[in-house]
Amino acid sequence: FSYGDEDFYGHLVAVMNTIQEKTRSLTTEVRRVDDGLVNYVASFEPSRIVTNADYDKRAALDQWANQRPIGLQAIFQFEVQPVKAPLWPGERVLANFEKNVWTGQWFMGQITAIRDDGTYDIKYDDGEEANEERGAIRKLDKESFEAPIDAGTRVLIKKGSIWYQGSVLESHSRGGTYKLQLYNYAGTVEERGRNAIIPQAETPYTSELPPFSAEKLKEVVEEVLIEYFLPDEEDGEASGAYYDDFDDRVVSVEEGVGEGCVVVGFWPSGNIVVSWDGHTHIDVNVFTIDAESHEDLESSILEGIVSLNKVSHDVHPRGYGRVVNFVNELVDNPTWMSSS
Repeated sequence: FSYGDEDFYGHLVAVMNTIQEKTRSLTTEVRRVDDGLVNYVASFEPSRIVTNADYDKRAALDQWANQRPIGLQAIFQFEVQPVKAPLWPGERVLANFEKNVWTGQWFMGQITAIRDDGTYDIKYDDGEEANEERGAIRKLDKESFEAPIDAGTRVLIKKGSIWYQGSVLESHSRGGTYKLQLYNYAGTVEERGRNAIIPQAETPYTSELPPFSAEKLKEVVEEVLIEYFLPDEEDGEASGAYYDDFDDRVVSVEEGVGEGCVVVGFWPSGNIVVSWDGHTHIDVNVFTIDAESHEDLESSILEGIVSLNKVSHDVHPRGYGRVVNFVNELVDNPTWMSSS
């Protein structure tokens, strides 16, 4: 391409197809194309230098000025997890130091102590020390490094001293390698051997799932609403004093939806919809007008149902006027409003 062949990619595809047709046994695959240097043109003078001022930004500016974010919607996905094996002082583990569902990074360390609240003190290999919950720790066992891994499995991928989150795209059984996608901002795809990856989910301590029910789900939703969203009758602050006796006008459960249930809650400044498939998957969709985040809600759900593990989380601004920005993003004008 850098040598001036404007049809480089078309020619490349044609060559690949010819190889496959003539050999009938080879399969071609392009994993990466690196463009070379841009062709140098001596004494080049552009006919026009384009700036922001050359673009008609009126429609974009109208949208920016007229959007009115008034609330926040958050969507969580949780999975009911089998009981995890206990950890002991001196045990080597992986811990999710950067607790991000998708791009979180894991580091090797050693358990130094177990606290009364069920959390663990860890000393990482780089000398850092931290206190972590059990859900942020990956127990290491022989099966983690030896058992075959199927395509689609979420894995931890070792690169240097860091283990990155990702998933298996393809398993090449003959060569013992795996085509992987890293959950980084570039979505990097690469091929690694089995010794460089382990499943992100550890081997279950027991095959039996913790007991769970629609009634338990409703109970947890009620507790979350009492603690964080429903105002007290007297002072308007969040409190359970006025809402000790719930009825179906506040929280209701619709069972018989598949094998699970749907729990719906309403209050003056928001609503919550929680669906359970009857097995291992729970979706939470919450909207609030006055909350800046839903981290407290997430923490309360995980505390109320200790067998849950968060697998996905997304947040969206909601309002009118074609809202695409959160309130805090509207404080300063966007950089593209500049004329330079």
